[in-house]
Amino acid sequence: QALKRPGAWKLLKDITVKMANLEVGLASSEEQLDSVPAQRWGAASRLLMGSASLAIVGFIAFAAFSRQPGLKGALDSVVAMDAAESTDDAAESDHKMYTLGVGSACRVNSSDHETIGPPDGLILHGSRSMCMEHCLNSDECMGIEHRESTQRCEIWNTVVGAHDRVFMHRSVTGVADFECMVKNPDCEMSKHQHEIIKRAVDKQLEYVEAHCRSGPIDDDLKSKCARIYSADLLNADIEYCGLKNKLCGTSKDCTPK
Repeated sequence: QALKRPGAWKLLKDITVKMANLEVGLASSEEQLDSVPAQRWGAASRLLMGSASLAIVGFIAFAAFSRQPGLKGALDSVVAMDAAESTDDAAESDHKMYTLGVGSACRVNSSDHETIGPPDGLILHGSRSMCMEHCLNSDECMGIEHRESTQRCEIWNTVVGAHDRVFMHRSVTGVADFECMVKNPDCEMSKHQHEIIKRAVDKQLEYVEAHCRSGPIDDDLKSKCARIYSADLLNADIEYCGLKNKLCGTSKDCTPK
């Protein structure tokens, strides 16, 4: 598996060739110094040291290429948005918000890319917690979309039928720090949203293994290797899988990839 990583065979081949060339070169030097006994040990020691050094380099390179970062590396040192602080009224409510993670944008359906507007919703400006509390305290609200960098809040008074991972295709200007949340999803809604999440996990895993050499641990939100995107995607996978099990009476394994 390790040698399936791009460039692994080439690197190991180059190291092997360099090692062979070094051994030949040092061996020739040793033969030329046969008439000087005091120097013979010096050539031999250089040969051993050179071979050992290249062997160490080869081992390090092999270990680096054999590493399969996956997406779970993002969870080891995740930089997450601050958790929202709810008001007393919101805290006492039976309503709950389930986030789809940073990098997600709410959609009416899978083909929708329009901005929400009256009568289906309204746009406010404020913090993430304010946006959540407005929805939790509204009987009409069914979900929200908040953007941290602009403090823009969309209040959805219609069903959040789907969501889009906007960080994957850079369809927005600036950083993709959108976050979609669904209020009190039922069984069918949790199943539908989880199917979208699972496809996104597979797609992000493929991208990370091909382009993020150290795994998804970048702090630059303009990069698809940013840890927050992969970490929140996995957290959403775990949360919606558990929610689906609870609401639909299933017992699927929710272990992340």
